[in-house]
Amino acid sequence: MERNSTRRLGFSLFETLVTLVVLAALVALVGPALSQMAHRQRHQAQLQTLQADLQQARSMALSGLAPVRLRLEQLPDGSCYVVHRGPSGSCTCTEGGQAQCEPAGELLKTHWLPASSQLRIEGSVHQLVFHPRFGTASTAGTFAVLGPDNSKAALIVAITGRMRRCASANSGFGLPACV
Repeated sequence: MERNSTRRLGFSLFETLVTLVVLAALVALVGPALSQMAHRQRHQAQLQTLQADLQQARSMALSGLAPVRLRLEQLPDGSCYVVHRGPSGSCTCTEGGQAQCEPAGELLKTHWLPASSQLRIEGSVHQLVFHPRFGTASTAGTFAVLGPDNSKAALIVAITGRMRRCASANSGFGLPACV
């Protein structure tokens, strides 16, 4: 007995449309969460960079004979900080995050955070000095990385030079709350 059956290969238009609708619904649900996760990662990366630069400044002060300064500046198009040796104000940030030093200043590091990143760095002090003998800080201070949704992750620097991290409750970073 011979059966006359035809096999269809491929997908029907209906099956393809249903698959596309399901994929579009998944993207609509997952897209915002992925965007928030990427923003949180950028926020944490900036905090880690700031912490590494502060620790390096303290280490350079301990290994040298001169104080090391971190100077934070707010510019119209972003946030900037410079790490340098020399007198106070001997190195500054210019527009676009470029560092400019007087002959008495020695630039060690600069970091630029453009306003287009939707993040900014603020500090309770504009300058922190690490002293060479014990690595102590000139004053206690807090440096915070702030996001557009008012999320905040901060580094609190004690006068001893010790640093600790904290975050606002709405940040989702899993850090202790800043008080």
